[in-house]
Amino acid sequence: MSTITINGFVKLSRSLLDRLEMGELGWLSLAVLYVITLQANYLTGVWVGSSVKLAASVPKDCPDQRTLNRALQLLEKNRFIKRFITPGKRGNYPVLVNHYLIADGALKGKELNADKSTDWREPIYEVCHDDAMK
Repeated sequence: MSTITINGFVKLSRSLLDRLEMGELGWLSLAVLYVITLQANYLTGVWVGSSVKLAASVPKDCPDQRTLNRALQLLEKNRFIKRFITPGKRGNYPVLVNHYLIADGALKGKELNADKSTDWREPIYEVCHDDAMK
């Protein structure tokens, strides 16, 4: 999955449709991923948030916090995101959006590799060979 921000828009990979059809991703998880992608820092692909922030971001018809937590867990299990939760601490925490394609700044043209990243303060970026960046 690649994401890219251009002129205020976020581009999502069509491979997400395959993941929906295979059952790896549900509608709610897709919506949560989309909101996280929209809110992520477009220069780094790092989102700072939680289920509480998600609920506050889209209060109308929003699922309860437990359901949002399950969606976040599913996204992490299927390697769409990587969360850095501090045990015992409440509130927002850093989340890396896996394969977030950087479209601007010093990292332009690189993709965030959350799988290889062990510290959210030093995420691993790799050169992306996505034709959308050309």
